[in-house]
Amino acid sequence: MLATGNAHSLRPRVPMALRVMSGHAWVTLDDGPNGERDVAAGDVFLNAGQTLWVAAGQHAVIEPLGRDAVQYRFSASAVVRHADSALKVRSTQGEACCA
Repeated sequence: MLATGNAHSLRPRVPMALRVMSGHAWVTLDDGPNGERDVAAGDVFLNAGQTLWVAAGQHAVIEPLGRDAVQYRFSASAVVRHADSALKVRSTQGEACCA
């Protein structure tokens, strides 16, 4: 759980999915590792059950929106997981985050 008043900084090395499991989240995204304009940037507000894709190297900051904590999962996209399993590389799939 990420409690109210706290934030967590994320910068994935591979494309990742940020899924809100419970609560409401405020996520701020930068322009990507090289200021790429084709990467979504800015503030995004997510409710439980919604997913946001974060590009490799893109900086994302997540924090609870409102009075309740937020619980989320940060995991590799299905395409990345499939490629990792084909190469027998350990998955980067995450558990629900507790920061």
